Amino acid sequence: MAEAKKLLGRKNQHLGQLWYRSLTLRHVISLLDQVEDVAKVPARIENLMAEKQLYAAVQLHVQSMLMLEREGLQAV
Repeated sequence: MAEAKKLLGRKNQHLGQLWYRSLTLRHVISLLDQVEDVAKVPARIENLMAEKQLYAAVQLHVQSMLMLEREGLQAV
């Protein structure tokens, strides 16, 4: 019985590590998605400016800057 409890404890610890790793990977994927979106912003702003949608271009710029500040990605 003690041996079974010991094995279950090890498996439970391993499951905890896997769970934490999955959370970390989800966060990294989310950050990469945000970086990808931000990388597209300059082209989107240029398109909006070419279409004379200046207010929308400014809004997109401000929203992108706020998101970068919020996520700590200013260096991107």
